[in-house]
Amino acid sequence: MAFDFDSSLHKASDLIHEFTCSPCEDDGLNSKAQNFCVDCSKYYCSRCVSKHGSLFKRHKVLDRKDVKKWAAVPGTVVDDLERCEHHPGKKVELFCGDHQKLCCHICVSLVHRQCSLIQHIPDVAQGIDDKPEFKQLPQQIVDIQSQIKKLQKSREKNQQCIRDSRAQILLEIRALRRKIDQALDQLEQNTIKEVDVMVAIFEEQMKKDIAQSAQLSKDIKSLADSMAKTKTNNSLAYVGYSRCQELITETKAFLEDNTSKQEVELAFVLHTGLNHLIDSFMSLERFGEITNTSHVFNVENVKQFNAALTIDKGISNISGICELLSGELVLVDNYNCRIKLLNQSYQIVDHCDVPTHPQNACNISGNELAVAVNCNEESRHEVRFFNVRVSELQQTRKLTFSHIVTSIAHHSARLYITSDTALYSYDKKGQDGRKLYEKMQIAHSCAVSSDGSKIYIANFSKDQLLTLDKAGNQLSTLSDPDMKGPRVIHVSALGHVFVYSYISHTLLQVDSEGKRKLATLATRADGLMKSTSLCYSSRTSILFVGKYENNNVDVIKVK
Repeated sequence: MAFDFDSSLHKASDLIHEFTCSPCEDDGLNSKAQNFCVDCSKYYCSRCVSKHGSLFKRHKVLDRKDVKKWAAVPGTVVDDLERCEHHPGKKVELFCGDHQKLCCHICVSLVHRQCSLIQHIPDVAQGIDDKPEFKQLPQQIVDIQSQIKKLQKSREKNQQCIRDSRAQILLEIRALRRKIDQALDQLEQNTIKEVDVMVAIFEEQMKKDIAQSAQLSKDIKSLADSMAKTKTNNSLAYVGYSRCQELITETKAFLEDNTSKQEVELAFVLHTGLNHLIDSFMSLERFGEITNTSHVFNVENVKQFNAALTIDKGISNISGICELLSGELVLVDNYNCRIKLLNQSYQIVDHCDVPTHPQNACNISGNELAVAVNCNEESRHEVRFFNVRVSELQQTRKLTFSHIVTSIAHHSARLYITSDTALYSYDKKGQDGRKLYEKMQIAHSCAVSSDGSKIYIANFSKDQLLTLDKAGNQLSTLSDPDMKGPRVIHVSALGHVFVYSYISHTLLQVDSEGKRKLATLATRADGLMKSTSLCYSSRTSILFVGKYENNNVDVIKVK
């Protein structure tokens, strides 16, 4: 129990002191000690310490700011075990049953005066060595020491992990800087090349004009010189005159043509898009956000909104959700073969129909998204691309695949697609296909970490979360009693990993390594049943959960 001892003591009684001046006590006086001499092992009040100082100038004297370093005068306190933690000069002799606290006489007089269960420690201590809890104390100490040691090792490991994280973040920042520098270098080289090409073209034209004008001048002078020598020969004079007139006409045409030409002056005009890009850069404070990917979320509340349209042919099955850069939501309605666009108030502002059942969606970049579409009867498996402009959905292109497309994810111009049993990677044109992994019976969905280093797969049939590197090598496998039939995975822009399990009806948060569960965020008791899609908004700290045969989308606010 903490309290201001000096002020309390002053208000209580001058006869009660934590430490009493040793010389005064010898004289039968009761004065509060303000200093302690290490060499004399005696306490001194402000009056006596000056006398002591004049006699023993080299002694080490401590004032009250170092009161915890004051030693106990022999005979006053037996040892450290009995020393009062609030009044080091006194020993604990009493026990307050009301507060379950050990007390010295000063503690009782100042703090526990109103308590009714003040007992003398020898009375309370009778028979303690026969009590089971006393006999268990050594083992409790061993156990708690073991837990402390375990915690220390964990913190030391985590401390190193934080340092490693810093090193990795610095590498990523420098890699990003190099990427930006390379892009700027390429722009600079391309622009300089364009300047050099244009300068070469115009210089060549100038060179031709200069050479032609020089040649015309030379020809006119040569004719003039020749005519000067033919004054006595009219025929030669006429020939010279005719040729001279022809050359003058040609020269005038040349001069007129070149005089009408504008002077060439090259100028550099900054690309409009680059102007916007520079403005965007100037508005940024840093390259990105530094986040704790192991932060464990807590659910604040759960709400819902209705995603049905009056023109829907049946109840919705929201098999995919993604958030766009604009903050708008896109819902994939599998049963109604419809892509629905919602504003930030969760109102449907546009929709676009597809010919067969869409499965899943992911954001590509900005306001572009990709949607997985399958028609098993026709063996038609597609990824369709959409852009959102001014709250309107516009289909732009599609890719066709020979295998079923159960889910789709994207990172750094690569598409990651799961079939029922395998994971594939393609470029954005649907080419350069690679089968990265094939050891699954049912793989419902996949997701890619925010840095692209890890790929997560929900292995539904084996109740597992698989984590692969970007080459398809297995890094870890996670199983948990709360993860039965994992069906949906989502990785936030800040690197948080969420998994919904269809059989156990649980929404889990796992660590970014895919090695351990961090928390069970919601269960069937919270209304989670038959969920088929999941999306986390870092902008609003909301998890959106779509359901099978249900028009409602859960809105789970977390912190």
